[in-house]
Amino acid sequence: MGPLVTFIIVLMVLLSFGAYTHFYRKDFLGTWKGQRLQIVYRYSHMDILLDDQAVMHNIKHEHTQNLHCTFPLLGQKKLQLLLKRDSSGEVASIEVLIDDETVSLNQMPLNFWGNTDPSNRSKNRMIEDQQQTMPLDDSRLQSARNLYQSIKSELDEDEDEDGETAALLQRMMTELVNHLEIGRRIEESQSDYQALGSSQVEIESTKNQNEQRIQMLLNGLKDIHLTVIQRTVISRENLSGDIQRILSKIEAQIEVDKGT
Repeated sequence: MGPLVTFIIVLMVLLSFGAYTHFYRKDFLGTWKGQRLQIVYRYSHMDILLDDQAVMHNIKHEHTQNLHCTFPLLGQKKLQLLLKRDSSGEVASIEVLIDDETVSLNQMPLNFWGNTDPSNRSKNRMIEDQQQTMPLDDSRLQSARNLYQSIKSELDEDEDEDGETAALLQRMMTELVNHLEIGRRIEESQSDYQALGSSQVEIESTKNQNEQRIQMLLNGLKDIHLTVIQRTVISRENLSGDIQRILSKIEAQIEVDKGT
């Protein structure tokens, strides 16, 4: 075997391996808090997406413990990734531990080459959308997200140079999501309380207080969105300042509620 033939064979092996590592991709899908959680598993790293928005990039396969991720509207969470492998050593499914919750992700169908079939990605996304279990009062949460995104798009960097308004708005949305989740958990546990013969008075009181907090946050979000719309109509000069005043009023009311 001459040097040229050897060179060609080695080159073909290298190119084949390069193509294999480049196109290697397995997608794992599940739902968490009514949102699509996806892990894109590549040859040397992983990416985590929430509703198609990347929240973590380039996670090495060996670094799956004690991760910290900041999720939009939900704040920072501690993550652990549990990779379950089949008899051939390939990852077959993934469990994600997010704080004290476990989310199971299933592998999307593979093509002939053992990678995620691109033609099935949109089909599986539609299936996942139909199977999602949203938090209590999902319609309110989705509407709140719509208003939140609308406000953020109007609040340009010139008006919020230090990012303070965006941070306050993010904190408000995180608070809202948390209280919607509390409401869902209370609702799910009511039948258990009743089965145990517990008094419902304290439970109903907690439920009502939580609902009042949700309504206060939703009303605040509507006030902020109306302020944004009014700028278009009456040309408000200090939109960021107006929004911060509303947010400060909401935060002050929350602190008062916590003290009572």
